[in-house]
Amino acid sequence: MRAQSSYSCALLILFVLSSARAQNPAANPTPGAQTPPKEKCTVSGTVVAATTGAPLGKAVANLRPLQGGSDTSYAITTGADGKFSITGIEPGKYVLTIDRNGFVSQPYNATGSRHQAETLYLQPGQSLNDLKVKLLAQAVIVGRVLDTDGEPLPNVQVQCQRPIFNSGERTMSPVSFASTNDLGEFRIFNLPPGKYYLSARRQQGPVMSQHVVMEGPKRDYAPTYYPSAADIATASPVTVSAGQTVRGIDITLLAVSAYRVSGYVKNIPSGKSAFIQLAHAGENLYFLEAARFQMARSRDGYFEFTGITPGYYIVSTQPIDSGGARVAATQPVSVEDKDVSNLDLTLTPVPTLSAEIGSPDPTACPPKNTTLVLQPKVRLPYGGWAQGNADDNGQLKLDGVALVPYSINFFTVPDGCYVASIRLGDDAVADGQLDFSQGIPAGQLAVTISPRAPTVSGTVKDANDSPAVGIRVVLVPSDPAQRWSVLFHTTSTDQNGSYSIKNLTPGNYQAYAWEDIPPGAWQDPDILKQFSAKAVTLNLKPGDNVNQDLTVVPASETKDIE
Repeated sequence: MRAQSSYSCALLILFVLSSARAQNPAANPTPGAQTPPKEKCTVSGTVVAATTGAPLGKAVANLRPLQGGSDTSYAITTGADGKFSITGIEPGKYVLTIDRNGFVSQPYNATGSRHQAETLYLQPGQSLNDLKVKLLAQAVIVGRVLDTDGEPLPNVQVQCQRPIFNSGERTMSPVSFASTNDLGEFRIFNLPPGKYYLSARRQQGPVMSQHVVMEGPKRDYAPTYYPSAADIATASPVTVSAGQTVRGIDITLLAVSAYRVSGYVKNIPSGKSAFIQLAHAGENLYFLEAARFQMARSRDGYFEFTGITPGYYIVSTQPIDSGGARVAATQPVSVEDKDVSNLDLTLTPVPTLSAEIGSPDPTACPPKNTTLVLQPKVRLPYGGWAQGNADDNGQLKLDGVALVPYSINFFTVPDGCYVASIRLGDDAVADGQLDFSQGIPAGQLAVTISPRAPTVSGTVKDANDSPAVGIRVVLVPSDPAQRWSVLFHTTSTDQNGSYSIKNLTPGNYQAYAWEDIPPGAWQDPDILKQFSAKAVTLNLKPGDNVNQDLTVVPASETKDIE
């Protein structure tokens, strides 16, 4: 009797569940049925001038998805009242940037930081309203370029540079360019406030397969920093504030002797032409040097550059397809006090480095499509970058490798995974650095990616213990010897003051939260020492999911960093 009762109850339960599924299609989906779309989101706000608060029409609001989110970007132009409203947005993480003629492009950040953008984390159906973006009026630098007699020089390239941090070192980076008109005048605009260094160089036009006869030494103008300096160490900076136009920045070019650089390109493939490029090899002058190309044909392969001022250069060819293999040549040249003749630029096969990406758990960390990048640590005329995507078996080729030092980087590592080890042949590559200056060693580059990458998340609090939005969160390896760029991780807090960093490499880290700091400044050991008391130490193991709240370093403590 008891068994029959239990059987009847079981039948009743099955009947009720079947009826419920029949009345609820979502609980019993039809094969092939589509998942209901997520509710769309809205972002709206107002764009105003930072100094006056006046609304700014004709500003373009760009909503750009962060990596790993939606593939769609959104844009809209503000009305005369400065207002904008972007609708129909897919849920996900975004950055909002505003562009307006006469003003500096500005990412939205509730704190007003110019250095970092606030992450907008949009949940399905969410609306973010009343965002207020304050744009700074552009700064402008106006001046002239003169010769040693005080006469204006036309067609001179003027470059505006500012100090930046790159791999822990201060270096110069170009911000904007201009060319002088027939009166020697230049105008550089759309500058954010800050300190800049200006340099100028006469532009040289291309000479195509010409043999130039030059009698005696020639005078020309060397690259010159404002006001008339041979290098940046003795140059004078130009400081501008928001909306300011600084005039009277005259640069007097330094007159020097100029020489000829010539030689022959050998082994040019039949029917092909070799384009020869001469470029400054200096850290700061490479961008300044106008691209100077010549074409050497297989008839004799002769090339010649004239009007070359003293300095250190690189002569190179672009890689040429020789029918299956690419060939190229690069050679340093020092121009001192005489012509440089009979350079031997022999084309040789462009090196290829084989690589393999493997994993102890290919299911969790499929190597396919993992992108490995070799970034040259010196500037090369034709780039010198080498990258490849792993195939189904984790194999890839890195073409165009130059004989220079490199730093290894990775894009599109599988979610939830991290780079566990790197080897080149039998040698471990612990710091992510490769030096091919003396040639490429035998053996392939072997990379292991492992699952269970740690994650760190939490909330950043301000001095009042309230959530702080738009804050730069940085995880720095505790061991200075391990401060390779791939091991630095950064993000910004969203509109709730929350942050999350995933795909971390296990190890010891120092966590910082900055209200306003120049990009890359956290890679400078001297800067980190100043704020060591503000750091939180994290010891991350595989599989860790750490919740760590942080206290923000206020902008007032970093305002002098540049």
